[in-house]
Amino acid sequence: MNLLARLLTAFVVAVSATGVGVDLCLADARVALVIGNGAYQNAPALPNPRNDATDVAAALRSLGFDTILATDLDKSGMDEATIRFSRIARTADVAMFYYSGHALQFGGVNYLAPVDARLIDEADLRRMTRVDDVVGDLAQAKNLRILVLDSCRDNPLADQLKRSIGATRGISLQRGLAKIDSPEGMIVAYATQAGRTAEDGDGRNSPYTAAFLKHVDETAEIGSIFRRVSADVYEATNHAQLPELSLSFIGEFYLHGKAELVAKPEDTIRRDFEAAERVNTVAGWDAFLKQYPDGFFTTLARERRTIAAKAAALPSVNDGPPQVPAFAPSGSAVPSPQLLASDSARQRVVLYEENPSDPKGKQYVGTVVWRAEPIKASGNQQASIAVRADIDVPERKFRMTMSFRRNTDSSLPASHTAELRFLLPPDFVGGVVGNVPGMLMKSNEQARGTPLAGLAVKVTDGFFLLGLSNVDADRARNIQLMKERSWFDVPLVYSNQRRAIIAIEKGASGERAFNDAFVAWGQSSTTTSAR
Repeated sequence: MNLLARLLTAFVVAVSATGVGVDLCLADARVALVIGNGAYQNAPALPNPRNDATDVAAALRSLGFDTILATDLDKSGMDEATIRFSRIARTADVAMFYYSGHALQFGGVNYLAPVDARLIDEADLRRMTRVDDVVGDLAQAKNLRILVLDSCRDNPLADQLKRSIGATRGISLQRGLAKIDSPEGMIVAYATQAGRTAEDGDGRNSPYTAAFLKHVDETAEIGSIFRRVSADVYEATNHAQLPELSLSFIGEFYLHGKAELVAKPEDTIRRDFEAAERVNTVAGWDAFLKQYPDGFFTTLARERRTIAAKAAALPSVNDGPPQVPAFAPSGSAVPSPQLLASDSARQRVVLYEENPSDPKGKQYVGTVVWRAEPIKASGNQQASIAVRADIDVPERKFRMTMSFRRNTDSSLPASHTAELRFLLPPDFVGGVVGNVPGMLMKSNEQARGTPLAGLAVKVTDGFFLLGLSNVDADRARNIQLMKERSWFDVPLVYSNQRRAIIAIEKGASGERAFNDAFVAWGQSSTTTSAR
């Protein structure tokens, strides 16, 4: 099995509407604030929060977090700790806030209770820490923000306030915490469901923290870790406590670093491929193919050799016998030459980039030209047609090509593949494109995108392959999204760690190109709506 097959076998998953394949690794700057409040002065003490905070802080430090540990804080201490955290979160890639202790909601607003909290009436809520302020501190982190509140225990402070305001007040005080509409790029984890209360536990730690400590050192992706935590808490409390989890981030994150699931290509093969690519002559590619007759880079080299041969007006080399000019599967319509011709109509492209001097970022307008083009048999791929997009954003000197094709290589667990090539000048401000987290489809330029299920793999600098999931449900939904949605969103991470998104309009020419391709691929029938 070649490299792409191994990568896709290991990683192709159904990507939810809130996440597509970013790998945030241990090299990122990580910070955390962990607070445990248990020694309450005006309410019964909680035995576990000090232990919870101490143990969680130790675990996070072992995972590379610059961690502030604080226990049994009064209001002044809470203010000081959150101010310190706000300052270090400004330059962090990943920020986490973990709280164990009393909390309450009032009028839909969540508050964390310092140990000197006393609630005579709602004016005393000013003596508490608003969770909204903590969320604002977390939002400063560049990539991922994590909020964990093990704080929904039965709260006598809330009972005091409820008695003082009476039952006739218009603002309600309810059990547990209010649900947070988590902003993009954030994980919110409650020890129990919003509006419910959690157990403090009889052991050293609360049920939630005990489960978190059990799983935090695993190499799984963070979403899987939190789901395992929830399952353990649910079982440990005899189904009385079900944690609530909200994942609203684009990407994957590994608390303990990514597991060694795949073997990287040998450095010598990659270097030789890049050397042949720089020369880009038929002789250069022939030399590479002679040295490396099998493997993933061999398939790419054959395609590059074909392109170089065509440019030099030399005969091209294919693995199989000469192909007849029919690119549709048996029983489907063969597109006419007119359908395969380049369409000169240019559609709109918008490149959105982060900019430190402008919180709103910068945007640059460009154009894209779509066309359907024939592709010859190569390696294990059959002759077919591909949909190609040539993208140009002149103001940024940003050029890019995308090429979609139906996968006919049985060794690859992908329904379709897309090649993404970035042609950037040496002085490009962002450096090079270091990561392509995935691809999304949306109905218009301003809409929020829905991810295509699949994985993007970096081949060389400026060259990525996206494999779309071959799971039946994913394949059907991906095809429907590509048919129905009018815009592509491709999130990018430059080598200087700044993020960008390039939004690409299909328009009339793109619609025609995809329609022609789906006919040729035998996938023109209507499927369930993905709207």
